[in-house]
Amino acid sequence: MEKKLIKKCYEEMLVFLKDNFVEKSGIESLEDENNITDIIHIFTAIRKSEHRDPVKEDEIKQEIYRNLYICTELKAFRNRNRRCVLLLDALNRKDTY
Repeated sequence: MEKKLIKKCYEEMLVFLKDNFVEKSGIESLEDENNITDIIHIFTAIRKSEHRDPVKEDEIKQEIYRNLYICTELKAFRNRNRRCVLLLDALNRKDTY
């Protein structure tokens, strides 16, 4: 079950990161941010799992960097920027929180 949960977290991370957030309304953005915050908490809680996939995490990190670049370039979307940083931190931490 843990393996399925990690896979689902990876899927949700990519859904969040690949979404065209620039065109979303405030309420839609807030829902996305709340959902990814929940995923971050779940993933952080199971950060030591042996089922983590370094290849998938590298793919996700590249999407995070793309999102952070867009947010920085547009000088907007601070909440999304924060969520991306928290997500990157959750992926990078394996033994401490």
